[in-house]
Amino acid sequence: MAMRRGIMVLSLALACLALVAELAHMWRNYEYGSFGTDDFLEYWSAGQLLRQGKNPYDFDALLDIERSVGWPEEAPLIMWNPPWTLPLVLPLAFLPFNMAALLWFCINLAILFVCSAAAWRLFAPEGFANRIGLAWMAAFVFMPAIFTLRMGQISSLILLGVVGFIFYTAKGRDILAGASLALAMVKPHVVYLLLVTLCWWTATRRRWGALLGLAAALAVLMAVVLCFSPRCVEHYLQAMREPPLYWRTPTLGGVLRVLVGWEHRWLQFLPSAVLSLVTLFCLTQRAAKFEWRRAIGPILLISVPTAAYGWSFDQIVLLIPYIQAIAWVVQHGRERRASSALVLTALLLTNGLMCWQNRRGLDDLYQFWAPLALGAIYIYSRLTLCPGREGKSK
Repeated sequence: MAMRRGIMVLSLALACLALVAELAHMWRNYEYGSFGTDDFLEYWSAGQLLRQGKNPYDFDALLDIERSVGWPEEAPLIMWNPPWTLPLVLPLAFLPFNMAALLWFCINLAILFVCSAAAWRLFAPEGFANRIGLAWMAAFVFMPAIFTLRMGQISSLILLGVVGFIFYTAKGRDILAGASLALAMVKPHVVYLLLVTLCWWTATRRRWGALLGLAAALAVLMAVVLCFSPRCVEHYLQAMREPPLYWRTPTLGGVLRVLVGWEHRWLQFLPSAVLSLVTLFCLTQRAAKFEWRRAIGPILLISVPTAAYGWSFDQIVLLIPYIQAIAWVVQHGRERRASSALVLTALLLTNGLMCWQNRRGLDDLYQFWAPLALGAIYIYSRLTLCPGREGKSK
């Protein structure tokens, strides 16, 4: 045991040294277009306008800033996230773009390490909770996580918010759970079923702490925004008068519009509306058996592909049920070797095909199948690897 722990510590130390060396190399030539800068540009540019007290949703002003650091297109990158997102990226706006982007890459990397480890501790079977290296290896072959890192996306905060929410609800600290969930509100539509379930849970359990924590955290973030730009909400609503409904997103709504007719915008929102009602009905039928730790996987696996819109990097939040399935393999792999091998093979093939599609430059719309495949793998592993109760985490 001591030798194994020593090997792990040495491996982590070598990995950290390699990471520091790589970051030092990246710093010399880090600019827009480098790994982790693409979408970060929109956050940094909006932060520049906010810290100057200007409109962070001003298309012309954003374009001027973005061109100054290498944006080549005629139209600007817009940060369509709600105003309460802005304080989360505001500190980076006080840094030069290359320094801010590299720091953001490091933050995203740290979030991936922390969330995969936390998810593993939540779902790992007894005796395996300390083998966090398994979770890290799994996380770094999970393609939505790689897409997030490469694009410099803010979707990592969704993952962090949901993991924090589950972690604190398991400990009965509802206010902190709700405050953590505020991070996921950078893209609330991606986890809309979690919000529907939270409202139901709050009303039926009379546990108001999570909603209060969420509301308080969002209120603090909005107070920061309004201190810098008092008309920010007005500016956001003006920008949303022409939302980007032209996006071909890898969601069920996006696929329906492609198949039925792109002019039918309402189809983008139909799956979310229907699934919200179906979820509420199902929750009322199984109210006594509800437990967040068991329910979070299905909630996310349904919410992500049926969201009104979203991208392949938004699927990073599915790291939670992905690691949960791997924990079942670890727990029951010896006695159910065929099922375990099938699950691991299917997960590797899913990630491999996602990587292949991305490398070929295929439209992101064609990644719509990935969360459906993960959902099928999750269901299979739950039925075959843990027909009884799940392994407890420490």
